[in-house]
Amino acid sequence: MSSFLLRSAIALLFWFGVSAEAHKYNIPAKVQPGTAIADLVYSSSLGLDALKISSVTNTSWDWWYFDVVSLNPEDRSSFTVVFYTASYNALPTFLPASDAATWVQIIGSYPNGTLWGSTDTIDTNGATVTIGQDFTEGVWADSGFSWTGSSSEYLISIDSPALGVKGTMSLNAIAPSHLPCGEVTNDGTMLLGGQVGWVNIIPDALAVVDLVVGGEPFKFSGSGYHDKNWAGVPFATDVQSWYWGHARFGPYSIVWFDMLDLGGTEHVSAYVARDDKIELASCVPNAIRVRPVPDVYPPTLSTPDPTGYQISIESAPKMNVTIGSLVRLVADIPSYGRFSGNVTAVVEGGEVYHGTGLMEQFKLTE
Repeated sequence: MSSFLLRSAIALLFWFGVSAEAHKYNIPAKVQPGTAIADLVYSSSLGLDALKISSVTNTSWDWWYFDVVSLNPEDRSSFTVVFYTASYNALPTFLPASDAATWVQIIGSYPNGTLWGSTDTIDTNGATVTIGQDFTEGVWADSGFSWTGSSSEYLISIDSPALGVKGTMSLNAIAPSHLPCGEVTNDGTMLLGGQVGWVNIIPDALAVVDLVVGGEPFKFSGSGYHDKNWAGVPFATDVQSWYWGHARFGPYSIVWFDMLDLGGTEHVSAYVARDDKIELASCVPNAIRVRPVPDVYPPTLSTPDPTGYQISIESAPKMNVTIGSLVRLVADIPSYGRFSGNVTAVVEGGEVYHGTGLMEQFKLTE
């Protein structure tokens, strides 16, 4: 199907006009019958935050992901919130069977690394995503979770008595958006690999988390991040494993993706920014190499959690990045891990920088 017809199909199924320059997507609260079409070609008229699947079916999924991790290597504070329009059945969630199509997950870690929230999940009464000229808004109905944003700033607002969490998370971008293979360009590919789409809206940001959790303040500043992934097919039928993450050290912000599809093909994406300018955005096979420590690749369900990661970026600016002192940021699930870690980077020319990062891995096969 041509990119024009694909975008038209999604627009017809979810769209009604708010103005000549805005789109509003109303997503039902329950999973819909049939199959979904996934948009994998970028359109500037729809924007990066637009819904990328034509409907939420038992096989389709789409998420808006936000996180903040402390920049202090001695402070393991972090916070993650994910807005879903997805079937539980389409993702490896380990959640009870449900026909919910709109839901939110949160989890945080205190300065000592102790988790709170334990990936708390709340189903919502539908969702609305509005996209305008340099404007985006998401409201997950009757949940107390929403966001507003622009190309450079986001504010996530939370008022959830059900989860005992209230407050805000703010992001002010310091690195430009990108697609898997390069800068954001009209008709650029959003295909990461297999049938999975990905766009990185905020690769790095000056971020502040200001929450009250269970009646106690939870506040810190750090490196913020926002992206989205999606597909029209179940996650586990397309992905064997992946490593993803972001880090800041010295003047550099980096984002990496290394995905292995079920056919055994490795797909990568490498991103480096400095001084709010992109220095590298590439998906060529040798652009980046991401491996766990110890180096067991590809990982399987029985592979233990890594103690760190080694990342080599072979395109200019060349750098070797070592990540260690990992702290697990989710419950102990064999197929999934999310971690914060301390970073040491050696950049071409010999400069050595230190920083922090947040990363995740999926391993779905034996």
